[in-house]
Amino acid sequence: MNKHIKAPPRDNSADLARFIFDKGKSVHQRIDRIVREIMINKNTPVKNLTIAQADTMMVIHQAGNISITELSKLLGVSTPSVSTMVDRMVEKNLLLRNQDTRDRRKVTICLSPETKKQIHEVEHAVLQMFRKLIAAVGNDIGELWCKVLLAVESALDEHPEIATPHIQQNGD
Repeated sequence: MNKHIKAPPRDNSADLARFIFDKGKSVHQRIDRIVREIMINKNTPVKNLTIAQADTMMVIHQAGNISITELSKLLGVSTPSVSTMVDRMVEKNLLLRNQDTRDRRKVTICLSPETKKQIHEVEHAVLQMFRKLIAAVGNDIGELWCKVLLAVESALDEHPEIATPHIQQNGD
């Protein structure tokens, strides 16, 4: 373990919130860089995607087949913007459009087989990186990390007002 670990502040919720925000952002950025490096080393076409396209790809990866309307809702982006982005990704053979056999007006989007394969390769490499990270911090910390993530996810689910942005008048 690193001897230079800064201890989180105690007894001050504003300082604790700042510490969690700063460290969470720092770790997130470092992991994002590692994932991008993995994508570059795997030499996949997904390495050239914009952040919006990568987000789109991950939503489609999780959904399987999805309509443009459903995709735009999940991404929080207008349907015309999503449609344009999907068109570009279809042209690059990253995504496929599938017409419903019962209703020709309904079209769903899915990953191309090659894109699916590449995403699985990248996921495998990222999971290997996380295994090494857990080995470095120890299983106890890995399990604690899981508990913290589950607790945070649960709090966000149970208290949606937490995620509602607002500006406080007293400067907090």
